[in-house]
Amino acid sequence: MLWLAPLLLLGLASFSAAEAAPQQDAKAMPRLAEGCLGCHSAAGLRPGHRFAAAPCTACHGGDPLADTEAEAHRAMEGFPGLLDNAQKTCGDCHPRQVAGVLASPMTTGARMVAATRRAFGETAAEEGGRQPKLSALGHSPADSLLRKLCAGCHLGQPKTAHAVDPASDRGGGCLACHINDYPATGHPALTRKVQDGRCFGCHSRSGRIALNYAGLGETDEITDAHRPAYLPDGRLVGRKPPDIHHQAGLACSDCHTGAGLMNLGADPEGGIDIACSDCHRNRNPRTEGASGRPLSTANGTPLSHLETAEADNLLLRRRHDGVAVPVPQIQDRHGGAEHANLSCQACHAQWTPQCYGCHLEYTPQGKQWDHAAQRLTAGRWRQTRWATLNAAPVLGVSQTGSIEVVVPGMTMSVRENPPPGSAEAARNRFQRQFARLAPHTTGAARTCEDCHHSPRTLGLGAGRLWLQDGALRFHPELPPQADGLALDAWTGLDAAEDAATDPRPFTPGEIESIFRALDASP
Repeated sequence: MLWLAPLLLLGLASFSAAEAAPQQDAKAMPRLAEGCLGCHSAAGLRPGHRFAAAPCTACHGGDPLADTEAEAHRAMEGFPGLLDNAQKTCGDCHPRQVAGVLASPMTTGARMVAATRRAFGETAAEEGGRQPKLSALGHSPADSLLRKLCAGCHLGQPKTAHAVDPASDRGGGCLACHINDYPATGHPALTRKVQDGRCFGCHSRSGRIALNYAGLGETDEITDAHRPAYLPDGRLVGRKPPDIHHQAGLACSDCHTGAGLMNLGADPEGGIDIACSDCHRNRNPRTEGASGRPLSTANGTPLSHLETAEADNLLLRRRHDGVAVPVPQIQDRHGGAEHANLSCQACHAQWTPQCYGCHLEYTPQGKQWDHAAQRLTAGRWRQTRWATLNAAPVLGVSQTGSIEVVVPGMTMSVRENPPPGSAEAARNRFQRQFARLAPHTTGAARTCEDCHHSPRTLGLGAGRLWLQDGALRFHPELPPQADGLALDAWTGLDAAEDAATDPRPFTPGEIESIFRALDASP
């Protein structure tokens, strides 16, 4: 087995885990004209924040004229930018950005909270119609799961060490993105050039986007022919085709704008501010002058690194090194009424992470870290999984009619054990939910047969799909679960339409229509 360093796999610079410059530990010290800089070095501060070096209190608080260390550090913020202090630290200069981050999905986890409560049969919304959020979790079974297993990745989590570890870093508010290293001496450099390692700690989990983008897929399989490698946290990953944008050297920030990440864009759900067409078919007016850059995304965000080349083609200058990369333009052949509702990823996603076996068990004995309370609390959740695949995408239909890539979000059984000594029997709850995902595995378009004749793509799971006596038949490869569907299925040929879910699976009639569209049968 190999130990993979995510930084090397993603082509990132290495990070230093060294502590910040040590403080003088004398209890009393002479008052110095330099204030904070009499003990601390300002080396490393970028020009944008160098104004705050004298005094440092602009960000950190404290008293620069105090005679003792204790007095100087009273009411000081060691980590300005954590969400519990961001409004009075970073927010003095960046109020709009801080307000956006506080309401962003990376902070609230609103959709995750709502989906988890629905899976447990609980109310998705909070009382009074307020948006559900991680900072207002209760103690129901769903909220207990969120507290113990899920809430650790979000920006409200405190940062408590002067170190950067891309494989395990969580939370930190503004610091989660805008500090790329902690030098052995001097001040950490706050920067707008957010490196991919800042995204890895959280986004290598759940949808596994950071892994998928680099061509890594989690796996359970270990054979002589297939020898996966370990991530530093112990997970096994195998090689898969990387995203074509990763092959071109693009970083996360080349597509994901600050407006989208800080919830300042036009998307009401936050986080998504750019579409494929903003680069690959940008028809916005060009600005005047020599640069000839497209004015903005469709949401109005300027794309300063996108330039017009000859014949109205486009170049993207990578933010981290300025290298120009050609941007192929969408051709008219992508049109046609029969495919008008297809999202780009429906055809161009090469594969998606799919985990079909998840078992959750709660026991009141023992204690476990509570990410909301920031302490050990009673009760423990145990999670096991199996049937981890990296396979062709499943497709579903959004409420707007768009055909989207979906992945199993919750195909799980929850075993509820009774209290010790209770006469009650253990109870099991089974859930099967799929959710849309942009898998970040973009490549060449799939073939027509790969969509139209693939039972996995159509939501039936792996198996044989064929026409017999004028009717469509399907035989699954995997055994049925509590709801009668195969382990890797989302729907069946006799399933009733469920218009309430968003996205929803294809109806039996739609599946047959899609299969017959090629006018062929196996």
